Amino acid sequence: MLFTDNPAIAIEDLADYETAVLDTAHIEGINLTVKIRLATNEVGLQLQSQFTPLANNGSGISPLLTLSNIVVTPPLRLWLLFHTLELVYRDAYFSQLNDRYQAKWNEYKDLSTSAEALLFQIGVGTVADPIPQAVHPALSLVSGTLAPAKYFVEVSWKNVTGQEGSPSETTALDVPAGSTLQVQALSPPSNAVSWNVYAGVTPDALFLQNTGPLTPGAGWTAPSSGLTTTGQQPGTGQPPTFLSTQPRILLRG
Repeated sequence: MLFTDNPAIAIEDLADYETAVLDTAHIEGINLTVKIRLATNEVGLQLQSQFTPLANNGSGISPLLTLSNIVVTPPLRLWLLFHTLELVYRDAYFSQLNDRYQAKWNEYKDLSTSAEALLFQIGVGTVADPIPQAVHPALSLVSGTLAPAKYFVEVSWKNVTGQEGSPSETTALDVPAGSTLQVQALSPPSNAVSWNVYAGVTPDALFLQNTGPLTPGAGWTAPSSGLTTTGQQPGTGQPPTFLSTQPRILLRG
């Protein structure tokens, strides 16, 4: 997924690394969703501080790398996790001046610094033609004979080179007898040339339904024969085009 897609980490991810964080947040009145957002903003500013200003590369002006070009690789995800926990325990410490909270604050501050260094040592994952995460698709009913059920749907956009962005969050619709499911992807990015639709009767078993590329503006209607139940499932977004280990990052045209 891209750095500018939905938050790369969730409250459940924080609890995987620090089992006491939910209790701490409850006791101290700390909003973990807000802390994730603040940590993401702060990490984003640190990344932006490494971007080289626009420069002439001999064939014109080189495009400036932005946060939308950054892929959330494992070391970047670790940095986001540890920095969020650092903020949580910093607030908890200043709320109670509790030495136990201070120890946790220092621990996660050190882990955050190490994860940041690891990211730049391994390289910041970037893509040249970023495809943002798709928004919730529009689901509707039309006349048909699709088996009555609740259907779950995700969509994703693809760029001209066939790279697929992160899928949308799951949307669901109950389809009654005498109807079928129609899906429309909304708000296409300017560089999107096609989109995919994934659907199924359970949210954890979605499969690619279109046999060919769907153009922006075109809809997809489930066939009366039913959904495809095998094959490609939703991905996690674009992989990095390259890793940059330079202290300053420039996306060359």
